[in-house]
Parts: sequence; C-alpha cells; structure tokens
Amino acid sequence: MKLLRFPYLVQQEIMSTMDYQDLFLLSFCSKRVKNLVISSEKSRFKEIETVKYKLIGRIISIQNSVDETLDNKIVKVMEDLFRFNGKSNMISFKIPMDRIGKKKYKIVRFPSTIEATLDHILDIFGQRLDFLVCTYHLSDLRILSKLKNVKRSTLCLRGETCANQLDEYFSASPKQKYIQCNVTLKGELKEDSGFYTTDILDIHDHSSLSAGILKHFTGRKAFLRTERLENSDIIQFVQRWKSGIAHQNLEMLIVRLDDCCSSFEPNEVKKSIRIENLTKNQPLIPVDRTFTFYSQCWKKPSFSSLSYVVRETDQHVASVIIEKQKFVFAVWNMTEEHFRWIFERDFKMKCF
Repeated sequence: MKLLRFPYLVQQEIMSTMDYQDLFLLSFCSKRVKNLVISSEKSRFKEIETVKYKLIGRIISIQNSVDETLDNKIVKVMEDLFRFNGKSNMISFKIPMDRIGKKKYKIVRFPSTIEATLDHILDIFGQRLDFLVCTYHLSDLRILSKLKNVKRSTLCLRGETCANQLDEYFSASPKQKYIQCNVTLKGELKEDSGFYTTDILDIHDHSSLSAGILKHFTGRKAFLRTERLENSDIIQFVQRWKSGIAHQNLEMLIVRLDDCCSSFEPNEVKKSIRIENLTKNQPLIPVDRTFTFYSQCWKKPSFSSLSYVVRETDQHVASVIIEKQKFVFAVWNMTEEHFRWIFERDFKMKCF
C-alpha cells in the first residue's frame, strides 16, 4: 500500500484530512495500517465520547454520537458489502465504489460480521467509551455483551426472549442510564439482574417482566406498558416501599394496562395499602417535564391526586393514582407534615 511508503509526518497529514468512515475502512487493510491509524489519530479519537451501535435487519450502523449525520458516521456495513465465508472462516470486505472502487480485501478471522466489526472498533477506541446499543435481534446481544460501558439500550426483540440471555447482556453492562425495551420474556430475570439497576426504564411488556420490575427495580423512574399485572403485584410494591425495604431510589412509576380484558380493582388495592387523603388542593405531579437522553426526548402527561401513602422509615410521602387501567406512584422529597402544610393551604402550587 503506497501510504506506508511515505514518512510518518506525511502519513499523519494525509489521514488528518480523512473523515471517520475513511479512517475506519482504511484500518481494515492490514494490521500495520490499523496500528498506524491508531497511533496517528490518537488525539482525534480521544474527542469521541460515545459510540452508537445500530443493528437493524442486516445493516450495522456505527456512529460517534447519536446524531445520524454523515460527519458522525463511522461506518455503515451492509450484507452486500461485508460478507462472511463460513468455509474459510474469513470475511470479504468490498469497499463502496464511490470511495476506492470494486476491490476486495480479506480481513481477519471472526465468527460473524457483527463480531468482526465490534472487535475492530474495540481495538481502535478501546473500552473507555460510552456505548449506545439499538438492535432487534437477541443473537446480537450475545456478541454485544463484550461491551462493558453500555449506557443506553433500545431493544425491540422479536419472538420470545429467554430471561437468561437478557441477564447475560445486562450483567456485562449493569446500571445503564436508560433502557427502552419491547419484549416477550420467557422465564424470569434473576433477582439481582443488572436490568433492574437501570436508572430509567421505558418498557412495553408482553409477559411477566413488569411484575419483576415492581419487585426488584432499584432505579429512579419506570414507565411500563404491560398486558397484565395482578392487584397483588401493586399491593406488594406499595407495602415494600412503605416499609422502607425496597425502591429507596424511586421517584416515579407509571403502569398502564394495554389489555382491555385485564384491569385493576382500585377499591381492593386502596383497602390493602392504607391510603391517606388531602382535604383541599391536589398537588400537580411534574411528569410533564421533558427528559433528554443523548438527544432523545419524550413527554409523559401530568396528573394530580389527593391520595398518598407514607413511608414508615422517614415519613416521606408518595402521591398515588389507582384506576382500572392505570397505576401512578410519585415520590415527594418531603415529609407528610411538610406535604400537608404546603398543599392544604388556600392556593395550589406545582411540585418543585
């Protein structure tokens, strides 16, 4: 390769004019070229803080941020450009015509296209980065378990997902900032699963995942859409919070039942959890804030309620709404005495 014949300073100058896509493709040519790219562009690579893996269908899109612009794209690999030969255990890589031409290069030995690309990224950037993952395929999660710093996952998993496979992925990257998940779970996650340590959950559940979240979640916020939850699940959740033995970090829980044939029994729940009530103003719960995670925003509707429960250990309160298709639980950072003093005066105020 002619690039290797130039002095190092000339090589650096040439590569400084290349974008991330060109550098990444260039690094596949040989081990020597890859090491050259790493050494010459070290300071430039340090500017990258986040890498997003987007695996949809047979396309792998890797970006150095969530903004899907050409400048941020590291590589977009499609099946017709990047092929795996099972017999020789080799990968053939065809560079797009608008870059170099119809040339093929034999790359390193790997069991799959995704794993090859992932290992190559880790060689170049290391494990120091924050990773974002977006995939529709459970098989990809087994490979992506190599990543140790996943901060956000968007998982839309088709078919049934075995609980132990999901556990494996989250054991490699627990305590994620945000997980958006559409899943039908087969079995149950472990009680100490890394999934339950997520800061914010946004879940569409077609199985028993929501029941597990109500028992073991240790994060701050959970927004759940599920087809079925029992009254007993809600009652046990509230009782565990009131006793102070669980959910100590919780700020907000919203559960919505999708199945019109399934519903809560509000009166049964209220009798079991000892509801208290304000006599005047209904506090406005601040769910109408816009939350932002790596440029993704969403809004949840605000609500108000006179009903609340009290935690025994510190006398802090949580507003409660229980309807046939909805359960809302919002924790206030104040004691019952302070709570009643604020909201039983002659004016209505919003939560801080």
